[in-house]
Formats: sequence, structure tokens, C-alpha cells
Amino acid sequence: MVRIGKDADSFVESDENDVVLEANADADKKTGSKSSITQAGYSEGICGAPAATQGKADAEEFPLTSKNLISRTIQFASPRHGTFEWRYCSRKEKASFPSTSSSVSSAPNNLLVLEKVFKNEDGKESGRVRVAQFIRGEETRTPGSKGSSAGNGGRLEICLTGTGEKGEGEILIDEVTVVVTVIVMLKKEIDRLRGAQIAVLSAGASGGS
Repeated sequence: MVRIGKDADSFVESDENDVVLEANADADKKTGSKSSITQAGYSEGICGAPAATQGKADAEEFPLTSKNLISRTIQFASPRHGTFEWRYCSRKEKASFPSTSSSVSSAPNNLLVLEKVFKNEDGKESGRVRVAQFIRGEETRTPGSKGSSAGNGGRLEICLTGTGEKGEGEILIDEVTVVVTVIVMLKKEIDRLRGAQIAVLSAGASGGS
């Protein structure tokens, strides 16, 4: 569960599954030496000039849920901005990535993208627009980490406004929501690795007894 509000400017982890962010701060406070955030047109033709971050008048709360039991894709519905999905790109998408972005010169080891999901009146999906991407590779990963390191940092690129038929000039999402939800995704990576390690240790202990 994620909660975004207006009073505090701190990020609090309440337990292994819940994350609370009560923020009225700029996304700049989320940047540091281990990761970077850019608000720019990360792919030509996908977004135009960056829009100003919209302030949050009231707190909002929403859950992040897995698409299915075996998928790493996470979905959430923001009361203010609509339905979104964080997903890991396929090998084919990662291989073609440098041709669509000037931010890196080689294919990333890991590419996590956030897409806004548009729906028609019947509630069925009618289209998608990429609003953010988290790039991890030799040039962008946290120094000292490996490609297989769970939860390691990278470069977060954000596109807040829509173009074309889907959301022309519309504010599709705000920076705080993007930053908080990507942090949740990284925490879930760490939790999965921790669970796998526990399973291996348990199996080893059972086999030796």
C-alpha cells in the first residue's frame, strides 16, 4: 500500500509490504549518488517539454498489486491519475533500447518501465503511454553493484505529459508517485532475492538433517 500526502516530506517503510510517502517535496530530494532522476523527453516522439510538478492538495492511498502469481509486473490505480503498470522489459526491448534513447550508449542489463493504461467506457484497455523508465546498466547502475544485484540503483527518466491521441498536453502522472512506486519495485526485488536465499538455505538444512 502506498500513501501520498501533503504534510510530511519523509519516506517511511511501515512493513515489508507497505510503503508510506507523505510528501510535499520536490523529486530532487529523491536523487543522490546512487541514482539519478531526469525529467526530459527520454525517447524522441514520446513526450514533449517537461511539465511542472503538480502539487498534491490531499493525501491519496492505493495498493500495488501483482498482475498474476508468477509475474513481476505490478499494477496500481491512482485516484488522481488513473491506472498504471510497472513492468520489466524483454530481451528484445532491451536490445533495441539504445536506438530510442540518447541517455546511454549500450543496452541496459535491466529496463523497468512505467506505462499509463488507458481504458474505454467498457473498462477494456484501449492503449498505453510510457511515462517513466528506470535504466540499469554499466553506465547507470550504482557503483560497486552487479547486473544481478537486487534493488541496485540506476537512472530514472520521467515524462509527465502526454502527446498524440493519448493525453495530448495532459499531466499523466506526478514525479512523487513515480519515485515512490519505483522504490517499491526495487524493494520487491530485494524481498524476492531474500525469499530465494531463505528457500535455498532451508533446502540445504533439510537435506543435511
